[in-house]
Amino acid sequence: MGNCTDDGVFFQQDDAAERLARGLVSAVHHVVTHHECSPTRPLGVLFSGGVDSTALLAVARRMNVPVVAATAGWTGTNTEPLDISPARAAAHKLGATFVLEEVRDIHEVIDALRELHGVVHGMDVVKAGVALPVYFAARALSR
Repeated sequence: MGNCTDDGVFFQQDDAAERLARGLVSAVHHVVTHHECSPTRPLGVLFSGGVDSTALLAVARRMNVPVVAATAGWTGTNTEPLDISPARAAAHKLGATFVLEEVRDIHEVIDALRELHGVVHGMDVVKAGVALPVYFAARALSR
């Protein structure tokens, strides 16, 4: 089955999927090799449980690379965010260690925003919404 792009180029869906899969495997292999991942030095994945991070985690695990899947969640209300449980389940099913960085206090968020403001050019609400979970998950991986 084929498709036609906006510029009139015809391509096969299967070919595109194959190129995407090969590129993903190649990219993960490059990172794993470059960073010399091992049981004492696992690959860290900023993990939301979504399609992108799950695909990266699945490829790494299929290569038998040890992985720590880290995510962050606001637990200041003593209630785990709804997206944490499915992310934890996906990480465990794929054989990765799951780490949750719990953000419990608004002052943690304010301090993080102050720190990020100096490095994220043109900080706005959208950029903050992306930067904060990355910041906290990366903090978990740094331990």
